[in-house]
Amino acid sequence: MKLARLLPSLLTISLAIMSFFSPVALANAYQFNWEGQVAGFSASGQFSFDGTQTYTDNIVRKTDLESFDVSFYDPNGSLLKTYTNNHQTFANFNFAFDINDKEILQNGKFSDPDGLNIGEKTPDGNGGYTGLALWSRSKDTSPALMHIDDWGNEFDFPIGYGSHEDVAFYTRTTQELMDTGKMGQYYIDNGTHFGLNELGSPIQVSAVPLPPAVLLFASSLLFVGAHSTRKKK
Repeated sequence: MKLARLLPSLLTISLAIMSFFSPVALANAYQFNWEGQVAGFSASGQFSFDGTQTYTDNIVRKTDLESFDVSFYDPNGSLLKTYTNNHQTFANFNFAFDINDKEILQNGKFSDPDGLNIGEKTPDGNGGYTGLALWSRSKDTSPALMHIDDWGNEFDFPIGYGSHEDVAFYTRTTQELMDTGKMGQYYIDNGTHFGLNELGSPIQVSAVPLPPAVLLFASSLLFVGAHSTRKKK
C-alpha cells in the first residue's frame, strides 16, 4: 500500500497521540523530588489522578490518587528503596496536592490535612518500626519542617539531626541548625549537604514531560502529512 493511502490513518493516529500526551492530558501526572538539608538524602517519585474530575477545595488527596510511587536515595545518590502505589500499601499514608498552586502541602503535622507522610513505618513487633519515610513536622514549634527516617536503622547511616537521618527546615539556615546542638557529629566534622547560610528546600513538583520518542514520532507524521498536502496543491 502506498504512503499516500496510509497518510490519513497515520495522521489520525498522530493527532490522537499528540492529544493524549498533550500538556492538558498530562496535567494530572506530576513528578516530585526532595533533598535533605544536612546529610543529602533524597526522595523522588511520581503521582497521577483523574484530571477530568473536580476535587474539594481543588486538593487531591490519598483516595483521589490513581498512582503514587516514591523512591529513597542515600547521600551518594544510590537507591535505597522504592515503594510502588504507596497510597495503597502504607496505612498511614497522607498526601495533599493543590491543583491551583501545583504544590504538595507540607507545612502541617504528618497526619494533618496540610501535612505529608509517605514511604513506610511498619511495627516490628518489638515496640519499634521498620521502613523509610518522608514526613512533615510533628510539633507546633517546628513549622515548615520535613524529616526522613530509617525507622529500623536498616541502612546504618549517621544521624543527621535530632533522631533523624536527615531534615529540611524551610525557615532555618544550616548554621542555625548547627547552633542548636542537635546536628549529628558526623556532619559537623565532615560538612553538610547545604551550605551553612542556606535554608532547607521544600519538595519540588513539576509536570511529567512529554515522552521525547512519542513527540518526535507524532511530529514526524504531521510533517509528512503537511508536506504531502502541499505537493498535491
